[in-house]
Amino acid sequence: MEKQPPHAVLLDVQLGADDGLSLAVWMRQQPMLRGIPLIAVTAHAMVAEQERILLAGCNACVSKPVDFKLLSDQLRRWLATPTSPRRNSEAGGETKDGLGDRATKKEVDEHTGQCSRGGR
Repeated sequence: MEKQPPHAVLLDVQLGADDGLSLAVWMRQQPMLRGIPLIAVTAHAMVAEQERILLAGCNACVSKPVDFKLLSDQLRRWLATPTSPRRNSEAGGETKDGLGDRATKKEVDEHTGQCSRGGR
């Protein structure tokens, strides 16, 4: 992943025995990966679970069954402006989770099951 980083990552919060949020936390700790948008997919639409997803470093989450229009909207939102983790850290805009200025506000929509960080 470090040689050819993806433009975005969709991750399932429940990966069998593994926790998809562990991958999110790990990616946010990697300087060359922390700027990649992470969108979690979850069967849990509860606000507390969505907050946990955002705190792990995900940019957004969508509930199962996936509404592909909402997923497409989130992908467009987070891929609209290319980011470079190196550029963010050089500019001093980096935050603890590697999201820079994008980590300003958390939004949870109880009706659609979407959650996202403010920004973009």
